[in-house]
Amino acid sequence: MEQKYFAVTTKCGHVRRNKYIEVTFAIAAEDGKQAAEIGRNMPRVKHDDPMAIINVVKLSYEEYLELLAINSNNPYLQCKNKQEQNVSCPDIYKIVKDMFTEEDDYKEKRNERLCYLFKKRKIFDRTEARLDYAMI
Repeated sequence: MEQKYFAVTTKCGHVRRNKYIEVTFAIAAEDGKQAAEIGRNMPRVKHDDPMAIINVVKLSYEEYLELLAINSNNPYLQCKNKQEQNVSCPDIYKIVKDMFTEEDDYKEKRNERLCYLFKKRKIFDRTEARLDYAMI
């Protein structure tokens, strides 16, 4: 089949929990589905995130070469590990908070549960104190 060129925008990691950097990779593939699959397996992409692929757009050959040149000069993509990332690009400017995380919901539920438990314990302590006073 004929090679087509795609820009696959992905969520890349190693920038704190529940945050990501959008990186657009230039990928040659037969169709958009295959391009998305190749993009998911690229280094630095959040592989565990089911929503790791944000967008897939078809490109011309010139746009494909231009995007390859942009990515080859991106310091974030040139780092081999987290330590190099901290040195070469300490202030990454495109960090985005992931909107689909359940961390905020978890905190709210935990606070509600703790308030309930404290209230229950307070009522229990009052009734226990009354029973102790009645026995005297």
